[in-house]
Amino acid sequence: EIIGQETIYKLFLEPGGYTLVATADGYLPACNVKTLISGDQEEVNFNLTPAAISYTLDGTITVAAPGDNGRVTLTIYQTVNCNDATSASVVVRELNFAADDEGVDYQLTLPAGSYNVVATHYVTVDDEEEVASTIEFSINLNNNLPENINF
Repeated sequence: EIIGQETIYKLFLEPGGYTLVATADGYLPACNVKTLISGDQEEVNFNLTPAAISYTLDGTITVAAPGDNGRVTLTIYQTVNCNDATSASVVVRELNFAADDEGVDYQLTLPAGSYNVVATHYVTVDDEEEVASTIEFSINLNNNLPENINF
């Protein structure tokens, strides 16, 4: 539920340890580590900081062996510091595309910073989805250069 600039949420979780992450377009991600015991009702608030500078990351995803049954997932991770002085690698964006002959153009806006990017090409074989190929690389967004991903 969104109230003004606030979002109210409820999670029903089993007892245990959790790393909770909040993300929003135009803001830096926030992380909070909690350990819940049975019967706990905890309130966890996130104060997201607006990104001072954002960049557009764009490019083309091209699959060497496209097919009707394939897709590509582009996952953008960033390491953030949590409330308990630990850090966590969190997903800040994830995009899914059909893997076709023409390639797929993508464009997204991210705050300045360092990211790990994982592009995974999935195919369906005998009604089962399998990873055909994966590439992983790091980027430091401090300019507006396109990143092209080719399989």
